[in-house]
Amino acid sequence: MTLTDNELLIRYPQPGDERDLVAFHARNRDFFAPSGSIFPATHLRSEWWSEFMLNNAEEMERGIAVRFLVYYTVNGLVLIGKINYTQIFRGVFQACYLGYALDESFCGRGLMTRALRMTNAFMFRDMNIHRIMANYLPENEASGRVLERLGFVTEGTAKDYLRINGVWRDHVLTSLTNPDWEPSERG
Repeated sequence: MTLTDNELLIRYPQPGDERDLVAFHARNRDFFAPSGSIFPATHLRSEWWSEFMLNNAEEMERGIAVRFLVYYTVNGLVLIGKINYTQIFRGVFQACYLGYALDESFCGRGLMTRALRMTNAFMFRDMNIHRIMANYLPENEASGRVLERLGFVTEGTAKDYLRINGVWRDHVLTSLTNPDWEPSERG
C-alpha cells in the first residue's frame, strides 16, 4: 500500500528500511528528546529495527496497529517521518491513537499535515475507523497547529497523562471523527 503526492511517498515499513530508520532517529535524537521520544542506543542499530519489522507485521495482521513511513521524493528518497495508528479498538469504540514524528529539517513546510491528511483518509476509508485520537504536550504548539488544520477537536487536558523524561506531564487531548462511518465486517 502506497500513498503519494508530488513530494511524498507514504508506505508501510518493510524489511530493508532498517538503515533509513537508524539514520532518521540518529539525526533527530536531540530534536525528539523534549517530547519524551528519547530512544535507547538499541534504536540506533539495524538489528533492533529488524525485530520491530517482525512485531509490526504481527500487529498489522492482528489489526491492532497501522504504521507508515513518510519519504520525501524530491532529489532522491529520504525518510523524513513516521506515522503510527496504534491501540486500534473495535466493538463499540472503533477508534485508535495517532502518533507522528517529522525530521527537524523538514518542519514548517506543511509536509506532515499533507501526510496525515492522506493517512487519516486511509484509516477512515480502508480501516473503517470512526475516531482518531491524538494527544500532545501543551507547549508543542506546532503539533497543535497541525492537528487543528486537520480538523481535530480539542476535548480537554489530561493531568499527569504521560511520564516523559521522568516527569508526569499534562497533555492536550484531541480527536477527529469519521462523518462517513458505517458498520462493516470490521465493526
